Amino acid sequence: LSTIYNKGAKFDFIQFMGLAFKAYGAADERKKITERMKTGKYALIARYPMACMDSCEPFGFKKVPNPDYSEKCKNVPKSLLVVDEELIPIIQNIFIWASEGLSSHKITDKLNSLGIKSGWGNDFGHSSVMVILKQTLYKGIRVYKGIEYPTGIEIVSPELWNKAHLAIQENKTRADKYTKHCNPLKGILKCPCGCNMQIVASGNNHHYACVARANKKEMRRHKPECPYFGINVKDLIA
Repeated sequence: LSTIYNKGAKFDFIQFMGLAFKAYGAADERKKITERMKTGKYALIARYPMACMDSCEPFGFKKVPNPDYSEKCKNVPKSLLVVDEELIPIIQNIFIWASEGLSSHKITDKLNSLGIKSGWGNDFGHSSVMVILKQTLYKGIRVYKGIEYPTGIEIVSPELWNKAHLAIQENKTRADKYTKHCNPLKGILKCPCGCNMQIVASGNNHHYACVARANKKEMRRHKPECPYFGINVKDLIA
């Protein structure tokens, strides 16, 4: 039975202890329920690696009813994920293009130029392509809560998967290497006026300059031009 306490009402120590024990019991019961649910999901994934755990289906898969499901059976999912055969060539091409060195942005442009639609029926976006490239289901592994479960279904071979991801990493390294100016003090170095300082090239020399001086047109809209001069990069780093 629930008890309602009016504002300003006083209750004795026994009532307080009773409430404390009820709260502790309720919290303990919630913890047990959570553990039972977690254990049940782990067992379900172990038995059915292609179990549909939520309403989201990865690109290239569709949800179908599980013939083994029964309300009387425990640890049996209602639905399973199966491969959409029509989308297999698209997924394989995405990984092939990535392994050949195409960036995710170029792959996105290529998919959209070919008129290929995402799982939602819209044009592909950069994030959608990256989600596909990171999806381990395509190489036959289901990852749930950090644990890997083999599915026995490979759309992309592990060799192609690894080659694609190696090329993606090389693209990132190349992009970092060829940035305009390496700035080890980015976001750290401040001008006396309070603005950030950025590297500016002047012939063969490079110096740190206040963004209020380097970007005069943009900054003048917000504040006067900074009166402070820059600092030579080599001198400052040394």
